[in-house]
Amino acid sequence: MRRFALASSWIFPVALNRLVLYAGTSPIGKENKWLQRVKKSTWEGVWIGPDLTCLKEAEEIALNQDVILFYIHGGGFSMGHATMYMQSFRLIIETLYKVYGKKANILSLEYSLSPEQVWPKACYEAVDGYRYLIHELGIESSKVVFIGDSAGGNLIASALLILKDQRSNEQLKELAPLPLPAGAALISPWVDLTPVQTTHQSDTLSSNLLFQCLNQYLADQSMIHHPYVSPFYGDFSSLMCPLFISYGEHELLRTSIELFISNLKESGNDPTVLKGENESHIWLIFSVMATSRQVFDKDINALIKWISGNVINFEPK
Repeated sequence: MRRFALASSWIFPVALNRLVLYAGTSPIGKENKWLQRVKKSTWEGVWIGPDLTCLKEAEEIALNQDVILFYIHGGGFSMGHATMYMQSFRLIIETLYKVYGKKANILSLEYSLSPEQVWPKACYEAVDGYRYLIHELGIESSKVVFIGDSAGGNLIASALLILKDQRSNEQLKELAPLPLPAGAALISPWVDLTPVQTTHQSDTLSSNLLFQCLNQYLADQSMIHHPYVSPFYGDFSSLMCPLFISYGEHELLRTSIELFISNLKESGNDPTVLKGENESHIWLIFSVMATSRQVFDKDINALIKWISGNVINFEPK
């Protein structure tokens, strides 16, 4: 029933969708003490960690953490917010510390939504948020892990390509170059924005919904195969940072994700892949989308283990 309620909310206008989604996913109670907002001239975000009293403290704590998770939320580029997964964010931070002895905080990007802002603004907001971590705060790239779900997974993959191409990118080549992060996790990523013709009745997405979100996000449809729009068509050879990709058996996006994984392998990458049997979109990060709490706990802990065991000790080239 909760899945149906979430799925049915997509049919309403964007403003109402946002209101409904925010009402159902905004932080509650003591979770608000975990939040400190950061606002810069070109991007905004939220620091997430236990008992943060001010932004300055959040930034000072970040320098001494073992890992910083740079998160980008989903929502079809048109809705969602930086604090919509507080249950999962708290679980990740607490498990990394209690089970693996790793101190972690999250910087969650509050990127500009469409249709008010269109591609490529959110892509470069992601890069600017990462630049803040590396160049402004001085955090080592080997401590930073990118994570994104759905449209946020698209922005993570696009940001990796932008970082890989930055010396030839007109918008970035005059700036000090950024190293790649220690790793990147893509959760049910929307990597190919070309129209999906098939439907899976058990998924919360539909081809009509994706088409609507695409039209709001991409003003020039001739750019749909640009790698920063659809990372599926990007060159990930020589990426040289670990990748984690999860998708559900009943994903509407399943085919494109599986082909994307094949492309990554052909280009020399060896992604860790988690396929959720009987699962649909973003079950790994949003527990109400999972078939059971046991499945959610098992699979999000697989992500946490990957972060701890395969990323933190990695030194990017």
